[in-house]
Amino acid sequence: MTKEETLKKLNELFENKKSRNFINHLVREYFPIEKISRVENTPDTKNFSCAITNVTLVSINDVLNNVDNESQQRVLDFLDKSLSESKDKPELRLEDGREMCVRGKDTNTFISVSSYAVFHEWVLEKFLKGDKHMSWLLKDVKKTRYIKDVRVSKNGRQVEHNKPKSKGATFTLGDLGVLQELKNRMKNG
Repeated sequence: MTKEETLKKLNELFENKKSRNFINHLVREYFPIEKISRVENTPDTKNFSCAITNVTLVSINDVLNNVDNESQQRVLDFLDKSLSESKDKPELRLEDGREMCVRGKDTNTFISVSSYAVFHEWVLEKFLKGDKHMSWLLKDVKKTRYIKDVRVSKNGRQVEHNKPKSKGATFTLGDLGVLQELKNRMKNG
């Protein structure tokens, strides 16, 4: 499936009220990227296919057991690059059309690596464009992981920070006159 077809499928699933819970599940289980892992062994399921595109999937061991050493290294390099945060996502499709895949932390779904790259980008784009539903889904993900606080130093260079802009409101009993008066009455009386 092409990137455009995958995006179309994701948008259809998101707009359909019946399938939105499925998208909610995928976002919660596959975000942030630290929650995903490579599928090393083929699971004991009838249908080992991508949850988004229905492409047939293959595990790492299935590939490594059926190729020579040079190809094994190419597969391992592919996996390292595909799970990195680089914008250039490599593709590895076997001759029979099967694709490598990842899985979320607490789910029995699988997503092909190429579909995951599109899915990740799609979720971030919706979030950054202010989609309220996506913001609600990602409320537990630290926003500073994706949005950096950029400041300009005295010499004119940009310096990026991941520090929050404010520490939040704090107060003590001494801040409010009525509370201070109540405290004094309790001490004296």
